[in-house]
Amino acid sequence: ITELYRYQRLWTIYNIGYLIVVAIAAFQFIRLRFWGRTMLEIACWVGFLNACVDTAISYYIWKSMQSLMSAVFSGIGGGQYSSLNTIGYYSIVLGFFLWIIPCIGMIMYLRRPTIKEAVSLK
Repeated sequence: ITELYRYQRLWTIYNIGYLIVVAIAAFQFIRLRFWGRTMLEIACWVGFLNACVDTAISYYIWKSMQSLMSAVFSGIGGGQYSSLNTIGYYSIVLGFFLWIIPCIGMIMYLRRPTIKEAVSLK
């Protein structure tokens, strides 16, 4: 369980830094700066990588906690809590898609010729 807390703390710190970079890039993109568009696209690719890394680590932690959860839940009645195993799995999958769908949509938007034209004019 300590690895879960350590992972969550590091992931939170990393995400705060990532959010700051994205906010700066977005502000520059709104000001039609070319490097803002470029940084947003890079941030989207990093977000895609984040989805893969976070999903893999979350799955590893979830899988390693299965024996602990089984032991705890069998001690308090067992069967009615078995659905928590599938909830954890679906949460990991949902988190993956919540990362990649906006990233893919934003990459497609930022690569549109009209967007590239608009930021290159300034």
